[in-house]
Amino acid sequence: MKEWTLLSTEVATATLRGTFRATHHLEAHPFHLQEQRTFSLSRPIVLVQSGLENAGMDSSEIEKYLGIIRKRVESNRTGSNWILDSYTDLKNEGPEEQALVALTEGIYQRQKMGNPVHEWTPLHKGEGGGWRSKYARVEQIMSSDLITIHEDDLLELAKNMMIWSNIHHLPVESNQGGVISLITSDRILSFLAAEKKHDFSFTVKQAMIENPITTAPETSTIDAYRLMKEKEIGSLPVLHENKLVGIVTLNDYIKLFEILMEDLE
Repeated sequence: MKEWTLLSTEVATATLRGTFRATHHLEAHPFHLQEQRTFSLSRPIVLVQSGLENAGMDSSEIEKYLGIIRKRVESNRTGSNWILDSYTDLKNEGPEEQALVALTEGIYQRQKMGNPVHEWTPLHKGEGGGWRSKYARVEQIMSSDLITIHEDDLLELAKNMMIWSNIHHLPVESNQGGVISLITSDRILSFLAAEKKHDFSFTVKQAMIENPITTAPETSTIDAYRLMKEKEIGSLPVLHENKLVGIVTLNDYIKLFEILMEDLE
């Protein structure tokens, strides 16, 4: 481990020194663009090689690492390029969650192989594993970018927030962050129908569902769905240590169904 640390330090130091000198030389002597590209690769390589030789590094090690640098520059492929290209391609094929899972797994597997990043093969969405590993728990399908409302807010605000955000469920949160109830579009309509008024000046507290049924992040997706089906409800606030961390709705299951159908095609 110490040898590798020393090697990394030597490479980094020599590279920085060589790059600085080469950059300074380029700024002082402008060339044609193509000549700059050739120079920008060859001159720093010579400087780095000289620095590593002076540091006493073995010639085979020098050639190995400088060879990687040459090929990376020639192919214009870096880790950042690979990640951005892979993420963009997967985003065009499916949902963001699936792209991120496949991207993480793809990076891990390629790093295990030990090949330089410019030799990494293109990523495909199947690398994230099957649906059992990707969507097995509530935390993997729930919405964590939460919109909440307070019990003292007006129903008018709750209605507008649902319209603006294209949602049908709003957790009602206490000042300490714990869920105290839930307000839904169906609940608002049924409340107003019972009151025989089309008046949104009521407060959320007057119409909210108190002590809503909740679930936990580690609950299996199928168990959460069965619970909603059994209780005939459309959503479950997700709590961790009595703190609201997400909400899972029937709409999340519709999205999941679409993903699974795409995988079967």
